Amino acid sequence: MPKVRPSTLHTLLSLAAQKSSVIEQADIKNAYLNVPLKPDEVIYMRLPPLYGSYRNLPPDLEGKQGVVCKLRKALYGTKQGAHHWYMELKHVFQKHGFMISQADEAVF
Repeated sequence: MPKVRPSTLHTLLSLAAQKSSVIEQADIKNAYLNVPLKPDEVIYMRLPPLYGSYRNLPPDLEGKQGVVCKLRKALYGTKQGAHHWYMELKHVFQKHGFMISQADEAVF
């Protein structure tokens, strides 16, 4: 996921200050969890510690070592999560008429 360059942020804040504009910021909690993985992307992860204390494994997997789970959606910290979230955000912004800045792809 692209990040705004410091010089771009400085320019945007300077313009907003000159025009007495209101600046707002949004933080979308668990954003990466809202974007499913593509069918051809497969990510496995080890079960979290104490998983068995909260959930039961299927009987045929009970007591086996090395059990993993296949993710349906990207998690925070996966490269796919950041990429898919940016692509989803880009799609929504473009649908509403925003364009990506040629100077900084993190600015619409």
